[in-house]
Amino acid sequence: MKSALLVCTGILAVTAFFVLNQPALSADKSTKPSVELGKKLFNDPSLGTNGKSCATCHASDDNIAKLANKKVWFGGGAKTLEQAINFCINGPLAGKPLPEDSVEAKSIAMYMKSLIN
Repeated sequence: MKSALLVCTGILAVTAFFVLNQPALSADKSTKPSVELGKKLFNDPSLGTNGKSCATCHASDDNIAKLANKKVWFGGGAKTLEQAINFCINGPLAGKPLPEDSVEAKSIAMYMKSLIN
């Protein structure tokens, strides 16, 4: 009985490790970029490792729209909105950058651009 409990506990621990170390929101290859997915990702702390999301620093729609409307970011260090998004994911969120052509990066950019008046 005791050994069966230990085995079950071990299986649960391994399963939890793999489940918890996966991004909460990711798109499969058939998913198309969308404003809805972008908004979810913008507010999702699983893009990083420190519990913060894009919305932690960029809370207002007006602020997000101003950022999306720029032509260059970080003194020219980022020339596309997707590069600017990755700068924040890699830096302040302490996460792994998204491929610039990924559904996720394009969706976040699409969401941000949707707020431009």
